[in-house]
Amino acid sequence: AEQDNGHPLPAYANLIIEILDENNQAPYFQFATYQGYVSESSPVGTTISASANLTAPLEIIALDNDIEETKDPMVKITLDDYTTIFSLTPTGIIRYLRILNPVDREKQMTYTFR
Repeated sequence: AEQDNGHPLPAYANLIIEILDENNQAPYFQFATYQGYVSESSPVGTTISASANLTAPLEIIALDNDIEETKDPMVKITLDDYTTIFSLTPTGIIRYLRILNPVDREKQMTYTFR
């Protein structure tokens, strides 16, 4: 603090505030819809496939413009009422859907998540 003969002088300073662009854009998925396939005889833990021939895993890609494309967007994806049947890897840009319990085509042929 500055003083003039023992008396304090008013001090002024310029304060610059920079507003950072953070969390103002909603996360999104690479595709509007995803379709996966799994065999009725698949064991628990099987990853849902991207094709009917079951050759490649279904990759659910979550992105967020608030962070770099190479970083995990840290979004939480819910599975509606199917959390006892399927699980989704909780982190990563690419998420995988797996079977938690056996599926039976006669009981339910398709599952739809929103």
